[in-house]
Amino acid sequence: MTVILVNECPQACYELNEMRISPLYMAIKLKNLQLVKKMMNYIKQFEPSSFSRLMSGKSVVHAAIEPDNIDILKEILENHGELVNAIDNKQTPLSCAAFKGYLAAVRYLLEKFPHLAYKCDKDEDGSFPIHKACSGGHVKVMKELFKTRHLLNRKGQNILHIAAAHGKAEVVFYLLKIPELERLINRKDDRGNTPLHLAAEGFHPRVVYILTCEPRMKQLCNKDGLTALDIAEIHAESPVAFENRPTWMALRYVNSPRSPQSTRQKYFRQKIENPNDKADLEHFKSRNDTLLLVATLVATVTFAAGFIVPGAYKQDGTDKGMAILDHKKAFQVFLICNTTALYTSILIVVSLIWENLSDLQLILLSLKFALPLLGFSLSMMSLAFMTGLYVVLRDLPWLSNVVLGMGIVFLILVLLVFIPLVNPSYIKNFVVRFWFTGPFFFLLLACEKRTISMTRY
Repeated sequence: MTVILVNECPQACYELNEMRISPLYMAIKLKNLQLVKKMMNYIKQFEPSSFSRLMSGKSVVHAAIEPDNIDILKEILENHGELVNAIDNKQTPLSCAAFKGYLAAVRYLLEKFPHLAYKCDKDEDGSFPIHKACSGGHVKVMKELFKTRHLLNRKGQNILHIAAAHGKAEVVFYLLKIPELERLINRKDDRGNTPLHLAAEGFHPRVVYILTCEPRMKQLCNKDGLTALDIAEIHAESPVAFENRPTWMALRYVNSPRSPQSTRQKYFRQKIENPNDKADLEHFKSRNDTLLLVATLVATVTFAAGFIVPGAYKQDGTDKGMAILDHKKAFQVFLICNTTALYTSILIVVSLIWENLSDLQLILLSLKFALPLLGFSLSMMSLAFMTGLYVVLRDLPWLSNVVLGMGIVFLILVLLVFIPLVNPSYIKNFVVRFWFTGPFFFLLLACEKRTISMTRY
């Protein structure tokens, strides 16, 4: 039917509708090579002046930049190469192909029209094709455009800036492996932002982690006097949102500095500038109430365990009422850990009473004090449970060893998950930092899944 219509009214091939779309454009989108050839031949033979009309509509070259559409792209440009100068959505054809990651189209355009690699887009950034490849996260495409690696966009940003700003960890990792590009890691754009600043601003924790692992990276300030950690905290919600926490953690791990409070304060949002904001107060009070409940449960359990000890008590003799297993080292460890967990949980409960004063600063102080103690208390309670079972199963060595091994493994897992969340402070030792990579990426995965689910709905 379409072929019949083209034969009957071929001049309609280049007519534009209200959306600036021509029948030729639609044929390209349908990937109908024979129909495209028929239309192009008619235009070339009978209506050569119609190309100006095609140039004013939706670009047929951009339409051909799709998977498995390279034959149509070649058909258009080998017969009508002037169409390669069309701009659609403020992008050149090569920028469009680079952003989409269509390697075959990029190679063909570079071979046929090499000047396109140095032609910037019409958007406000003035990006070049290699920048589009970086923002799209396409390493293979970027390699094809590598001769233009030193080009900057209108914001003074290089390829590492672009990749970091868009959270393309694969591109960042690849670029940092190239010795001649090692200086890019500390280069500043027109606002004085390094790639780390841009990654922190966009909350891209994988990129932040990769950049902070680099020994060549310097903790620099931008033209506003702000560090990467300042940028992350200023642009984050108050308190730090779940999705933003991995970025904040990655910066804290390397002891990323803060600028003076006087510099930071004027850039903070109103929520951060007003420490008595009611919403923040209610949020932190809710968190403290949760900690108070957990601490109370720990105190209750450990208090009961202090009197119902493993092995029970002696029922006769001069030692009546004494613990039967008091001479066992495992039992002694049980008592020490249980007692420590009890008193630590009581200390947490007392410290959290400060929230009743309804002062945000006091609530934050009590929260900062109580959270590490809660992790310590839970660890002591776990140790007490583990050693308590171990001592009463002494007649079954295999079972007692299994219980002990399970307890140690799960205690390590608890610490790995808890410590980085409570106190992500400076970790200078590479081995220790690598040790905490597990919980960091676990949290990162959880954040990414949550972000994807929120985007869908």
